[in-house]
Amino acid sequence: MRIVASAARYLASWWLACAAALAGLAFVVDGVLLATSNASLSSVLGGAVAAAALGALYAVPVGAAAAAVAGAIRAIGARRRRPGLWWLGLGAAAGLPVAWRLLQPARRAYEGGYVAIAVVTAIAIGVIAWLSRAQPPRLARAAAAAIAVAAVAADVALGPSMYLELHQVAHFVAVAAILAAMTSLRYRIAGARPLVLAVVSAAVVGVAFGFAMISDRVAPGWRVASFRNARHGTRLQLGLRALIDRDGDGYSPVAWGSDCDDGDARRHPRAVDVPGGGDANCNGVDPPANPGPDAFGLAPAAGTPSLAPDEVDLLLLVTIDTIRYDALDPALMPNLSAFAERGARFDRSYSAGSRTHLSVPLIHRATDDAPSVAPVIAASGVTVGAVWGSGLDPKPLGYSSVTRIGDDAQTITDAALARIRAATGPQYLWVHYYDPHLPTHVRAGVGFPQARPDWPDSYKSELRFLDLHLGRLFAELDAEHRLDRAVVIVTGDHGEAFGTHGVRGHGQSGYDFVIRVPGILVAPGVRPGRYAQLVSHRDLPATLLGAVGLEDAALDAERFGRSWLRLRDAPDAPLHTFVVARSHWFSSGRVGYGALATLVEDRYKLVAGLEEELLMLHDLVDDPDESENLTPHEYDRTRALWRRLAVYCDLDGWPASD
Repeated sequence: MRIVASAARYLASWWLACAAALAGLAFVVDGVLLATSNASLSSVLGGAVAAAALGALYAVPVGAAAAAVAGAIRAIGARRRRPGLWWLGLGAAAGLPVAWRLLQPARRAYEGGYVAIAVVTAIAIGVIAWLSRAQPPRLARAAAAAIAVAAVAADVALGPSMYLELHQVAHFVAVAAILAAMTSLRYRIAGARPLVLAVVSAAVVGVAFGFAMISDRVAPGWRVASFRNARHGTRLQLGLRALIDRDGDGYSPVAWGSDCDDGDARRHPRAVDVPGGGDANCNGVDPPANPGPDAFGLAPAAGTPSLAPDEVDLLLLVTIDTIRYDALDPALMPNLSAFAERGARFDRSYSAGSRTHLSVPLIHRATDDAPSVAPVIAASGVTVGAVWGSGLDPKPLGYSSVTRIGDDAQTITDAALARIRAATGPQYLWVHYYDPHLPTHVRAGVGFPQARPDWPDSYKSELRFLDLHLGRLFAELDAEHRLDRAVVIVTGDHGEAFGTHGVRGHGQSGYDFVIRVPGILVAPGVRPGRYAQLVSHRDLPATLLGAVGLEDAALDAERFGRSWLRLRDAPDAPLHTFVVARSHWFSSGRVGYGALATLVEDRYKLVAGLEEELLMLHDLVDDPDESENLTPHEYDRTRALWRRLAVYCDLDGWPASD
């Protein structure tokens, strides 16, 4: 009995210490981050308390694992002459598989990065474990506390959109360091009476479970605020779901997870949901068997989607990596702005996704499994090619003739002009510029405009350098009269955040500065001017096919978009009732993590975490910065838009295809 009681006290001491570390850290950090954001008071309090409750619950398995590892290390170390070295070595060895499991997002395997991160984490934990036993105790505890503070500071400083693995490392190290600093407190807990420990443990679990159960009702916006601004609430939800997944499909119904049947691995948020499939992906809708155009966000068709087969000699698609919609400004890019005046300039043009691998493929194919436009156009007798700096490789998109030359606008423009001049007969050329993508530099002899002082000087300098060579491209083609019989399309693959709303880079979030891009169409018969209605990258496969006279192929490609060439006959007709863009909550290694989609309809935007059913509604007219979540005030509108988005995603097959 004494052995059992001693083991129980030892286990309870570790669990309560882990609960204090996880809950206390989550409450303080998330509370401060939410309070300094634009979250409501109820979301601040609800988010902090819910994160603490989740931390206490997550401490149950973590505390048990920590007690088992620490007990084994102590037992082995007691038999050696240098127990401190055993703590260091065995702590690292024990931390390795734990770190591997905690740092690996479901269904993703970027092995090299995970191995490196897991090794670094395990070594850090080994050092911390040694500090918990080192002499003198006060100095060792102070060192552990300093490590904890540094890890928490790194977690906060990285920003919510930085790689998820780096946040997990900082979190894991911080918790381990706090436990090391609490060693003396844990000893005192272990010396308490078993009945007291049992009552306290039961009370902590009960209170934590109760707070977690009522948090969504008391503060319904806390999860959205936590995902956007905090740290611990989100990761603790993911951790609890990873521990309780009965069917092994990578999803769980616990902690507000959206797995609607944890006993059936065929039903989960990334399942393919076919008509009559019974809502296999748990989004609350079953896609219609015979959907009309409105289900795809398409306005009634007006105008003709294509030109005559012999109407143009040159089809030129220019894509620019990492260019925001508001970069198309005469103060930043005078040449491109002037060129846009020659045709239709789309003020509300949305990319297909927030990063290159989400957006660029859907510029070239109507759906994820549709054929690329390149071989279809080539089969019609048109010369097809691509000039490519960096970014997504054109060859998997059907471009067999590719010029890969440098990463700067000057060499790319030279290569593009050379290919256009060398071609005989009709030609389709895709030119992809990479200059505004990180890492950016202030270009010698170019400088940077004074406009937009909140943007990095290096980004503005790259835009100006790019603009100079785009101006040269269009000027030389114009001088050679090649633009007289040409269709020119200019767009970006996605935007850039510059730290706004805590987002750095791109690939995460559904903010306009990430998914809204320039859109320009210069073509015979297209009326110059600004088009104020919605357009999308999903329009471009049909537009490209229609530009070379492939009307039947253009009509087939209009599943999720409308050809921009319809505006020749109906310049003011809407093409869409709504548009949708793909994104993710986080960045994880080289892939996204946590599917997110954005639906824009009229003045409203719905941003939805598809695997969480986290819904954010914004009014883009009254709140262009997208600071306020209107969901609590516009519940009926939010649910209506969510249903449209859910049906659209079912028909689109995403995120099952991600």
